Order: sequence, then structure tokens, then C-alpha cells
Amino acid sequence: MTEKKADIKSGVVRNESFDHIFKTYYSALCLYAQKYLQDQYQAEDAVQEVFYQLLQKDETLDRYKDIRSYLYQAVRNQCLNDIRHQKVKQKHQEKIIHYNQEEKDFFSDLISAEVYRQLAQALNHLPQQCRTVYKLSLEGLKSIEIAEDLGISVETVKTHRKRAKKILKEQLKNLFSLLFMGA
Repeated sequence: MTEKKADIKSGVVRNESFDHIFKTYYSALCLYAQKYLQDQYQAEDAVQEVFYQLLQKDETLDRYKDIRSYLYQAVRNQCLNDIRHQKVKQKHQEKIIHYNQEEKDFFSDLISAEVYRQLAQALNHLPQQCRTVYKLSLEGLKSIEIAEDLGISVETVKTHRKRAKKILKEQLKNLFSLLFMGA
């Protein structure tokens, strides 16, 4: 029975001395931690973690000859651990962002390649004269220039271009869903 009373009494003494140490050093330790972490809430969390770890130890606080030095060293170590952890998290987030950008670029390149493939295939299915006229117009030549180059009338150039647009529109109608999928 006397042993249990002694344990209870030492627990009370421990709690009282812990409360005293907490009240004495908490604010100063938070300011100290804030110099490392540059954030008040992170500093408070670091200090609270140190006190939590101290409270979890099954030792008497008398064991620490200079509790002040111990606390400052423990807070410093906790802050450095938090900083390291933040750097790891930041690196991980950067990798995710980089990966997502690469994935987006890959799909964008894939869709572009598929669009060009389908467009080239559709152009190749045009009748020869329509294809020639349409390709020249895509190169920026005006109807009169195309007519002169091919030895046909301007009205014939316009007819071939109109016919090519109609055929391409029909052949490439599914292409728009592919373009919107990549957007």
C-alpha cells in the first residue's frame, strides 16, 4: 500500500513540476522555434511536441540537471526535423507537379499527332485536283495565284476549295471530340 501511495505522490509531484516547467518556458520556446520555422503555429506545434515527448517519458524531471538547456536543444532538434520534413514534402509536391505537366504534355503531343495524322489522311482521300488546290490555299496562296499556277479559272479554284472543305468536314467530324478530350 505504501508503495502505491508513493507512486501516486511522485506522479503528483511530477505533474506539478511539469506544469511549472511548461508555464515557465513555453512562450520563450515558441519564440525560439519561430526563428527557425518562420511560422507561429508551426513553432507552437514544435514546442508542444517537445513537451508531449517529455511528458511521455517515464522518468522524473529531476534527471535533467539543466532543464532549460535540454528544452532549447530539444526544440531546436524538433524544428530542424520539421524543416527537413517540409523540404521532403516540397520535393515530393514538385515531383508530382512535374509528373502531371509531363503527362499533360504527353497527351497534348499525342492528340496533336493524332489530329495531324487524321488531317493528312483526310487530305490524301481528296480528289487530286481538290487536294492540290486546298494544299496551296493552306500554304497561304490566294485564289488568283492558285489559278495562275494550275492554269485553271478562279471560279474553278473556289469550287475545288469549297468541295474540299465539305469533304474534309465530313471526314473529320469525329476529330472535334478528340480535340475537346485533350483540352
